Amino acid sequence: MDYEVTEEGVFYEHESHEEEEESDPLASESDVDPDKDAHEEVFGASIDDLIAESRPRGRRRKRRRRASGGVAKKARVSEVPQHLKQLMGNATVAYMLKRFDEAEEMLNRLIAAAPRAVAPYRTLALIYEENGEKDRALDMCMTAGELDKQDRNLWKRNAAMWEERGESERAIYCLTMALRGSNSKDAEALRARGMLYMNRQQFRKAGENFVRLSQVTPDDMSVALLITQTYRRAGKEERAVAPLEAMLHHCEENRPKSKDPEVHTKYEGLLAELTQMLVEIWFRQSKYYDASLVLGRLQDRASRFGRPITFVQRLMLAISQHRLGSETLASPTVLEFMSSPSMLRKHRFLLWQVAETCRDSGDYQKALQGYSLLVQLDDEPNREDMLLNRSICYKQLGNKHAARGDLELILHCDPRHSEALARITEFLGPGEQRPDHKNRIKGSGKPAQASRAARILSRGPASGEDKNEALRVLDLANALYAHGDYSGFLSQVYPALEAALHIRGAGEIESDDENDDDFLPGRKLRFLQGLQDRQRELNGGKKPMRLRWDDNDFPAEERARLYSVGANIMRLVDNKSFVDLAEKLVTSFRAEEGLASAYPVTHLFESLNQIRIRNNIPQRIRLKMLDMAASFAVGDALRCYEHARMMLSEAATDPDICFAFSVADQYVSKFSDSRRIKSLRFMNRLTKRSPKSAHILLVAGNCSAMGGINTSTYTVGLLLKAFNLSPESPLISLCAAVQILYVALSRRVGNRNEMVLQAFAFLDNYRTHRAKGVRGLDVEWCEMEADYNVGRMMHQLGLVHMAADRYEKVLNWEPKAEKTIPNKVDLRLDAAYNLAQIYRMSGSEGLANAVLEDYVTF
Repeated sequence: MDYEVTEEGVFYEHESHEEEEESDPLASESDVDPDKDAHEEVFGASIDDLIAESRPRGRRRKRRRRASGGVAKKARVSEVPQHLKQLMGNATVAYMLKRFDEAEEMLNRLIAAAPRAVAPYRTLALIYEENGEKDRALDMCMTAGELDKQDRNLWKRNAAMWEERGESERAIYCLTMALRGSNSKDAEALRARGMLYMNRQQFRKAGENFVRLSQVTPDDMSVALLITQTYRRAGKEERAVAPLEAMLHHCEENRPKSKDPEVHTKYEGLLAELTQMLVEIWFRQSKYYDASLVLGRLQDRASRFGRPITFVQRLMLAISQHRLGSETLASPTVLEFMSSPSMLRKHRFLLWQVAETCRDSGDYQKALQGYSLLVQLDDEPNREDMLLNRSICYKQLGNKHAARGDLELILHCDPRHSEALARITEFLGPGEQRPDHKNRIKGSGKPAQASRAARILSRGPASGEDKNEALRVLDLANALYAHGDYSGFLSQVYPALEAALHIRGAGEIESDDENDDDFLPGRKLRFLQGLQDRQRELNGGKKPMRLRWDDNDFPAEERARLYSVGANIMRLVDNKSFVDLAEKLVTSFRAEEGLASAYPVTHLFESLNQIRIRNNIPQRIRLKMLDMAASFAVGDALRCYEHARMMLSEAATDPDICFAFSVADQYVSKFSDSRRIKSLRFMNRLTKRSPKSAHILLVAGNCSAMGGINTSTYTVGLLLKAFNLSPESPLISLCAAVQILYVALSRRVGNRNEMVLQAFAFLDNYRTHRAKGVRGLDVEWCEMEADYNVGRMMHQLGLVHMAADRYEKVLNWEPKAEKTIPNKVDLRLDAAYNLAQIYRMSGSEGLANAVLEDYVTF
């Protein structure tokens, strides 16, 4: 371009032929139009021209566009290639038609052609699982998981399979891979891995795992409880403070905005439980200031919304204030707590804190009351510390005899207790010596009563007057029992057996020659002082019998006679009479003062099981049944479970024992989640040993339904095997119907409608066989039960019109004979509640209220 200047001083452009024109990529054809130049001379440049001038010169970089949904994406290496998809489809169809050999051949060809494709390995695993080849199925699943490491559901399935085999370490690896695929946000995998760590006694890793779980589900109270228990068992309870504080802060910051009062009640309960857990940890660490801050914040929040804090929270705040020096503010709450026996027994940890606080402040009378109640509780783990503190209170109050008794009881349990040995020297007389280590309970060996009974039974029967006296007492006791005089039976037999077998109470020191066995591993003293108080509560205030004789109850000659009679009774009775005697004692105790009173007797008789009865399995099972019943009555869940497990190992085909094990398993699973996995492994071994027992398969299915992760299909398989062995069993059909329906309602199921039809087929089989073999009025009760279960399944599927018809049929049921309906079979109350829920969901509040008024209101 050249420029010329006119007379008016205006610059004009004109084409220069000396140089080539440089093209502007942003300029249009109109830019070089001469008419446009003339227009610009008169009217100036347009807006478009000004915008074009402001643009940068040069080429614009093209942006890379992402592929839209319509553009074909590049196939992943783990997918089946396009030219092999027809073969994969044929293999899948062959698998669905149960032509496993043909499907396996095609899948092997697929693997040879595309070894990194995942689908053939997964289908092969299903085929091997159908054929019962569990090892090969697991290998295929692991191969598929390694090829597609992002498939967390596959890894969780692999973990469940390894868990069933008892390989917890490999199950943990699979769950770790599943968490990598979900960025450590899969709550189910985190919980399962934490439980596996706990089963392996790796409490530190379990605690870290549950801390991650608390970040995913900060509103789950069970996670907070798991964190506290795990770090407590690991001895690092202080590590639980930070995650619990984070959960508490999250709950405080995210207050629900709903106006529903139930939501706010649940929210306040969550805050209260988290606060209580934190305060208990701080109390154990003596951090009373931190505890008072959290409790004060909770009290301010409650007062802001016009609700008072609970009594437990007030008591915690009072303990903190008392420890921080504000005794005047704390005294009314502490006095209220100490005057309530029910609250004292319910909150043992707080009772211990109150007793410690009162002792440190010099109020020994209240501290003595608290320590005495703690000593009476039979499951208090720190009993020796409680006895030591109580002896200090006794000494301060001037009761030296009671203080010495507590110290002797401590040395009876732990002869090397240094503080008790140092304190007992204050109460020894001039001629007395400090107890040495001879009078001790050895760590390995049964207690005195078992070894003493073993020596009695190893001797031959007595002769002469002693034998005749024992026979006379035994005959008189049997005659009293036959006439229903249980109290007379106990008065004749029990003192003699107690003297001979030495069913000792608390406070007795045994000699070294009596400590060569272990009656109950891990427990040094189980017959505690609070048993009579507990029995008085169970019996409605009725004073129980005296279970233990004391040296002051009988003179020396009478004690010697009782010992001789009891020893000769144990020598004279044969194995069957031995078990019969135990049953009579249990029956008499149950009739007089409750089944829990027979716990020491059944405990001892069962310990003599291996001495008296070695090869007679039915008699051994009878004794274990008695001890199991007494253990269940006193709440010894672990002993009850172990007895049921041992009985099932010895008599796996007995349906009654299978039922007893199922009840014991459900009972102990309430206290320990790891016990479910242990039961599942045990039942897996039993199913391999007794594959033709329908009862074993049914119990194994119930254990599988309650334990592990992703075991629903395995449970269905066990129940189907049980159904093949016993197709006329209504219970098996009902369990199979419920479990198949549960699988059908899951998210990842391809044949949902088919499985629902199968569930209804099993339910129809249950209805057909439920009333068979039943006579009289029980037939009508069975029909009512069947109608209710059918209605409940319809209700679960959302077929409310059909469920309402079944519920109404149950409500309109009336017995043909004039006989009352037992509460355990009367389902009309449950049917009325479910029917009212259906009416309320459909908007018929009047019908719902009418049903509740007629059948639920008392």
